[in-house]
Amino acid sequence: MIGTPKQATPKITVAMTHEMMKGLEEERKVRRIATVPEVVRIIVSEYFRTKSGN
Repeated sequence: MIGTPKQATPKITVAMTHEMMKGLEEERKVRRIATVPEVVRIIVSEYFRTKSGN
C-alpha cells in the first residue's frame, strides 16, 4: 500500500543509478526547479498526461 489514507500526498522511495541521478540533476538545472523530487514528479506527470492524450 502506498501511503496511508490520512496523507494528502503519499510518499514513496525509489532506488536509482548514479547515471539516472546525474540526468535528473541536469534536468533540474535546465528547468530551474528546486529539487530532484520535484523534477521526478513533473516528468511522471508529463508522461501520464501524454499517455492519456491530454
